[in-house]
Amino acid sequence: VVPRATALGLDTYLLLVTIGLSTLLKLLGPLRWWERDPTTYIVLGGDVLVCLIALLMTGGLTSAFLLYSSLPVITAALLFQERMALIIAAVSAAVLALAHSIFSRWTDQFAWVMEGNLLQWLVFYAIGNFLIATVVYRTNLNIRQRIEQGAIAEERRRMRRELHDGVAQALSYISLKADSVSKLVAQQQTAQALKGMEDMRKAVEETHKSIRESLDHLSIEVGTVPLTEAMEEMLRQFQERTGVRSSLEVC
Repeated sequence: VVPRATALGLDTYLLLVTIGLSTLLKLLGPLRWWERDPTTYIVLGGDVLVCLIALLMTGGLTSAFLLYSSLPVITAALLFQERMALIIAAVSAAVLALAHSIFSRWTDQFAWVMEGNLLQWLVFYAIGNFLIATVVYRTNLNIRQRIEQGAIAEERRRMRRELHDGVAQALSYISLKADSVSKLVAQQQTAQALKGMEDMRKAVEETHKSIRESLDHLSIEVGTVPLTEAMEEMLRQFQERTGVRSSLEVC
């Protein structure tokens, strides 16, 4: 027995329409996969259920949806943990094995799993899903690590520019101003010396504010805080420093 695509009947077309509508809802809907909230787990479970139903309705290992049933494995490997993808792969293989073992007694649509080369196809299917889960997850992990490393390197370059353009220049200015004030004090030019000290105080305040802003940006770790919350926090800090009323609207 060689797995082949079964004839498409009315039930199969209805199933195709259901899968298409489900896919459109996921693509166009407001689902936030990256948050991994209970809704995303429910949707992932629904995908697994739809794929298994498609297999059971169209012949199991001989189904035209055999490759399609690997999509939840890919989704879990990309958006969740490797363990989740491996669990889905194992569940899919186990359901197919049970379906062919049980349903073969009542319907000709499912052949006995030990007949022909169905067992080989079942093994290939299970191994293929496990490989997909592992390879996709680890490839995605490597890409994500490279992106994070690039972001860290860029942040370091930004901090270096800020320190050079801001703090280093401010300290040089304060140092020169201190020499000037020292000379004015030695010449007993008290008024000008006091003005110079006031300029130094303002420069110190501006430098302190600049350093605090940089530390505030660093305290918002990439990947641990949603972008909207991070932007709201930055606006709140801006409003506290400047007194300018501001608001954030997310479309």
